[in-house]
Formats: sequence, C-alpha cells, structure tokens
Amino acid sequence: MIKIQNLHKKLDNFQLKNINFEKEKGIITILGSSGSGKSTLLDIIAGFTKADEGKIYLYNQDITHLEPNLRNISYCPQNLYLFPHLTVKENILIPQKFGQDICSNLQELLEKFELKEHLEKNIFQLSQGQKQRVSLLRAIIPKTRLILLDEPSSSLQLSFKIKLWEIIKNIQKERNIPLIITTHDPTEAMYLSDHLIIIENGEIIDQGNPKELFFYPSSLKAVKYWGIKNIFKAKLEKIEDKQLLFSYNNTKIIINKNQTLKIKKIQTNKPYLIGFREELAQIVNNYPNTNLLEIQVTNSLFLGHQYLIEGKIKNTDKNVFLKVDSQKITSLSTNINVYIDPNNWFIIDY
Repeated sequence: MIKIQNLHKKLDNFQLKNINFEKEKGIITILGSSGSGKSTLLDIIAGFTKADEGKIYLYNQDITHLEPNLRNISYCPQNLYLFPHLTVKENILIPQKFGQDICSNLQELLEKFELKEHLEKNIFQLSQGQKQRVSLLRAIIPKTRLILLDEPSSSLQLSFKIKLWEIIKNIQKERNIPLIITTHDPTEAMYLSDHLIIIENGEIIDQGNPKELFFYPSSLKAVKYWGIKNIFKAKLEKIEDKQLLFSYNNTKIIINKNQTLKIKKIQTNKPYLIGFREELAQIVNNYPNTNLLEIQVTNSLFLGHQYLIEGKIKNTDKNVFLKVDSQKITSLSTNINVYIDPNNWFIIDY
C-alpha cells in the first residue's frame, strides 16, 4: 500500500502542490506533459528529494524521512544512471551486489528484454533503447515493496513498447505490490493504469479509474487536458431518482445521476458545466424529445473511417465538434440532428 498525504515541494519557480493519493496495489500511472512534476514526485517518493510538507506511507510505515536505501523501493529514473565502466550484466546485477534479493526468473526476463546476447558488452556499445531496457530490468528484478518507473518506454520502438507494457502488467500481478509509472503518453496510461493520476503544473487535476477519467472528467482543467471542446453551461431544473434534467438553449437534456459522483452536493436552479466527447454523439433522423442538438454544419473532413464535423448549435454561437463513423453516414447535409445518450454526458461543478 502506498499513501501520499498533502505533499508539497517548492523548487525555484516550480511548486508541487497538495499531492494526495492512496492505492493498496496495482499500477498507478502519473500522466502529464514535460515539466508537470512527474519526475519530482517520484524523486520524493524514492527519497532523493525531500518534501517541504506532507507524508509518505508505504504499507502503513511512515517513510517520509527515511534515507533512500532504507525504503526498499526500486527505481528506474528517466536519465537511467547506468555505470559506463561496467558490463550490461554487472549493471543489471547491482541490486544483488548490495545485498538485495532478486527474482528467480531473471533468465526469462533477459529473454523478454532481448538482452541475453548483450550481457558482456559495455554500456557504450548499446543503443539508447537497449540502455533503457538495462535500466528497467535493473529496477524490476529486486524484490522490493514498491517499483517506480519514470517514463520507461520513452526511448523504445513501438513494437517493444507494447511488449514492455505486458511485461510490466505481468510483473505487478505476480508481485502483488504497487507500481508507479510516469508517462506523457495517454495511450500508455490507458493501457497500464489501475489508477490514473493526471498532473499539470505541479497539481493533480483528476484521478481515478482511467475509463471514468477519459469519458467523465471531473474538473475544467481535466476537460482542457483531454482536449474536449463540447462543454456548455446549463441549469439543473429537476432531480429525479436516477436522472437529472438540465435545460440548455430551450433543449431538455437528461443525464444519468451516477455522473455526479465527484460533485459534493448537487442542487436545482444552479448552473453546471455539462459536456460530451466528440466520438460519443450520434447523428439521427428521428427526433427524440430530449438530448437532441440541432447543428448547422460549418466544416467537415472525411478521413476514411470517420468524419470530423464542426458546426454551430442552432440559434447560438456555440461551436460543436463531432467524430462520426463514416459507414453510418450515407450523405452529410448542412443541418443535422445530434443525439447524446444520458450515459455519455459529464457534469462539472464550478
């Protein structure tokens, strides 16, 4: 179990602010752009950088002020930290040299990492991708309580990157310990995560189940991070047992109540931000009584498998962006009716 509580760190013009998360096991992925604070956070958890405030607990032990060598954490940093005077084999076995128990399937992992034929080579003889694999394997083989991987696939070719994702998932499952990985790649984050954390400018802007975060962001910053453009200000008219009734531009919009889990208190006659992802809208010929937007198409782009459509909601200046399966469209007219299912909306308090 890893628990981070109210963590703060100021570094020159950058500040890591109010970081909180907790996970018993599984893969925790920290997703964010370069400079967002991902590596700083891992350095603090590993003990190489001291936090200004906050606590770090590993299996209920407070490790906030422990030296790195006493934390029983393995770490693959972004800059690799390989020893150029040692061979590949010697670099990989450094944890064993310092008295750490290593996994019993080392030979199998050497095969999977495609390093078995390079064990006697010096580090300078390897490609950048091979060096990254050496650093990764060195972090994975010791039997530690936590594994930290900082951008582990950044120098790898796509074919091996996908293979690595499977290796990481299998290792976490076998060890049954928390594993924290950082990445700037949303695809990698979605594939690996049991718990996804999105970080921007040193603060967490959203966290939780990756599928929920992708379809139902809980903050405006998260909406902007995902590049979602379809977001509107609407008034909540009525709360029913399982549904919420909003009004927008004389249109009644029904949203299922389970989309409000991250809103502390939902109340009527109050404006909220509601929205949907571009790919979740349907162009329809019939006219349901709710959740229908009348769109005047201003631009469309055919990409083979889909249409990218831009338009304006009738009687407004509000732009809408759609991604629609091209096989479901025989012809695209200037005016279309778009339906969004009650399950496909998200709601943000502001």
